[in-house]
Amino acid sequence: MIKGMGDSIDGALFPEEAWSKEHVSDMLGTVSIVGGGVAANIGKKTILNPVKPDLTPPKVPKVDPIPDQKTKTEGTGKNAVPEINPKYATAIDNKVTLKDQVELPSWLKETFTEGQYRTVVTNENIIVYRTFGGKAGENGAFATTVPAANRISSKIDSALLPEWKNSRQYEAVIEIPKGTELNIGKVEQQMTQTGTILQGGGDQILLPQNWPKEWIKEMREVPSR
Repeated sequence: MIKGMGDSIDGALFPEEAWSKEHVSDMLGTVSIVGGGVAANIGKKTILNPVKPDLTPPKVPKVDPIPDQKTKTEGTGKNAVPEINPKYATAIDNKVTLKDQVELPSWLKETFTEGQYRTVVTNENIIVYRTFGGKAGENGAFATTVPAANRISSKIDSALLPEWKNSRQYEAVIEIPKGTELNIGKVEQQMTQTGTILQGGGDQILLPQNWPKEWIKEMREVPSR
């Protein structure tokens, strides 16, 4: 009689008489059962559900564009003032309109701080000041936006080198008409022949070539100290 599967396994694990003919027969039957099951399973192919890759493109966060510093303005309409680096700003920036920069000769560019200047057109009549005397005439090229406190401060703020022979004894008050083209910025520092640094940093207004003397509204003497 052929034993059932359960009987063979029980007989192999719990024999009535160890290593008897029945015990050996049960062990061989158990090996056959287990081995056949393993062999059957080896022949089968295991099919796994394939994992579909996520092809959805990642979401890119929206970034607001950086404002163009050259075109950004404060205010609106006639009172709109372009945003300018304070290092190069002047007292008349709110009284002028920017236009395409005029290309100046290199020796003129170098008189502005770091060569930075702006070409503008005046929106109204503007008062500026020019110190002069000695070999420097009242109708020279450069002016500033603040009257001179004294000759020493004028020399430092406008970086006036001794070799230019400007005594700074006098000051002209100049009224620039509306609609006039100017080049403006800050005065670059200068070094004297003896090595002294004239700091500069005052507002620098480059007047039009051959501007008319009729613009001069007043002249006064500048205190020495």
